[in-house]
Amino acid sequence: MQALCGEIDLFKKLNGEAGPVRTVYIGGGTPSLLSPVQLKTILDKIKSEFILLNHENTIEANPEDITPEKADCWKINGINRVSLGFQSMEEKILKFLERKNTAVSNIRAFNVLRDAGIKNISIDLIACIRGEIIHKTLDAILTLKPPHISVYQLSIENKTRLSIDAGNGNYVPLSDMTCLRHYREICRILRDAGYIQYEISNFALEEKYFCSHNMNYWDYGEYIGFGAGASGCIKGNRWTNTSSLKNYSAFIDRRILPRDFTEKIDRETAIREFIMLGLRKTGGISGDYFEELFKTNLEKILISRIPSGLDPFLQKNGNSLSLTERGFEVSNRIITELWNLIS
Repeated sequence: MQALCGEIDLFKKLNGEAGPVRTVYIGGGTPSLLSPVQLKTILDKIKSEFILLNHENTIEANPEDITPEKADCWKINGINRVSLGFQSMEEKILKFLERKNTAVSNIRAFNVLRDAGIKNISIDLIACIRGEIIHKTLDAILTLKPPHISVYQLSIENKTRLSIDAGNGNYVPLSDMTCLRHYREICRILRDAGYIQYEISNFALEEKYFCSHNMNYWDYGEYIGFGAGASGCIKGNRWTNTSSLKNYSAFIDRRILPRDFTEKIDRETAIREFIMLGLRKTGGISGDYFEELFKTNLEKILISRIPSGLDPFLQKNGNSLSLTERGFEVSNRIITELWNLIS
């Protein structure tokens, strides 16, 4: 806590005044473990160093961590959005994922937040797990009518228990085609329930519930990251902090920003990243916004070069570009094809 607040203070001293902050996102770990006093300390430090517009202030939370006291503290201190990690509503799947929450604690946590006056709640789910009955989880969640739902495919990270099980055959991951069928089913169920898919993995009941913080990433906006392992990008300068808590604290004690990696993003890399991130959105990338950022024409640099073989996967609208439904299903491949067209 002391080192985190120290980094915020040090950043401001070294970088001077910053523009107004539209969104704050407390996550990338388990911040719901913080006590009300600890969370207030962080938020007070941010408020003292930056001009907050309070457009959207999010905290990630595990359902089992939520209490009325914490929910009230979050609301009082300006948290107006919670990303709630349900992951599933099936007990066997939650046990498989080694989660402490249950279907009952998921619902209880959701209602505690609602009772505290926090209306903008996003529910996070993990899909493509062997043995999962995805419509069972979705049916249970849709009775709550959350404003926002994020659905992510199970990823198997190296050196985890799951990767060991997959390696020795104790867990057999679903095939790509089976995952695709699950994805299509999820999109259909949520669409029929009135949700707008505005990004590959994200759905909202209304546009006002689109995650503004994430939209800034997908629009290639600037952001500041604080904390061990956090990343930021300002004026084309990107950095990542050391993920070692010991080294992080040692840097701050010596009044040095705890950078583990820094880079100056060149123009071609920036254009490629803009295309990759922008095409995650169902609205795609705007030619006018592209020209505003890069002082060049998207039609000339990319759209006019797209071969007809990619037509089923891309939708051209004037000087703008987006993925079709088929394009979303193979987005990595399509984005790679587009990158190869840029010289």
